[in-house]
Amino acid sequence: MKRLLYLLLAVVLIAACLFSCSLLKKQSDPSSDEDDPVSQIEQETPAQEEQIAEIEALGDRCCSACNAVDVDGILDCLTPSAAKPMRTILDLAGSFSDTGEEQVMGLLCQTLGASSSDYRQFCESLETELSNIEIKDDKATADLTYWYEEDGQRYKGQADLTCKRIDGQWYISKLQG
Repeated sequence: MKRLLYLLLAVVLIAACLFSCSLLKKQSDPSSDEDDPVSQIEQETPAQEEQIAEIEALGDRCCSACNAVDVDGILDCLTPSAAKPMRTILDLAGSFSDTGEEQVMGLLCQTLGASSSDYRQFCESLETELSNIEIKDDKATADLTYWYEEDGQRYKGQADLTCKRIDGQWYISKLQG
């Protein structure tokens, strides 16, 4: 877990550096009609970096919930409109009975490409990394790289992640693997 946290911290620092460089390059464009590019960077960068950090924290929280096979924790990371039907499935299956848990976890595993029915092994071994986080208003996209073990083998996959900010909080709205 420490290794994952250090990796995510490194990703955050790299993303912040790349983002700052892209802002500097954009602001140095002579066709820009901004009066004071330096003050513009100072005003925009902290908000953008803060949002990126919030999205990365969301990814960490979701991965940790998955590692703990905490279905409720995973659903808390999803937009309320996406989590509600899954919570209904769980309620109908008897509030976190194996059947409901298996349905929700099975859906997650299938979305990410796991073929085994052993969702616990998948979840407990899952490691994730977000990159290329782009934010526009209340929507963000990111590339998700993930690793997991299945039947004694380690696999790597890629997925597209979309997040939405609802009432000031970021949620996962779409995961396409």
